[in-house]
Amino acid sequence: MVSADEEDSREAAVLLIDSSRLITEEVVCRGIRIKAVIDTGAVVSVASPSLQEKLRARRMGWDGPSVVMVNGQRAPPLGALELEIEHRGMKASGKVILLEMRGIELLLGNDFFQGGLNLQRGKKGSW
Repeated sequence: MVSADEEDSREAAVLLIDSSRLITEEVVCRGIRIKAVIDTGAVVSVASPSLQEKLRARRMGWDGPSVVMVNGQRAPPLGALELEIEHRGMKASGKVILLEMRGIELLLGNDFFQGGLNLQRGKKGSW
């Protein structure tokens, strides 16, 4: 989980999460299927630099606050991307911050769910 923090920290940080234990869902962005981590406790959504390269997305500057991971670690975003995400016929678009995450390309936080995505449980407890 990440949240915005008003203090500016120049420390380089990597979000370390065991993604095999998280809820994931396949979404489509720019025609490419992506396994996204669903984190409704996250205030912001996060993309990795490798996803930026894969999507050939233009990196924008980030003038917002640094982020604080659930473990208290602070990290200044590397920039931001404007993305449109599709899931089961629904679309949502918004800005995601760019941050190195090992094993995760895209983490979707509350900002995207408030923007129109609606994930509902399917059969057998899947999303």
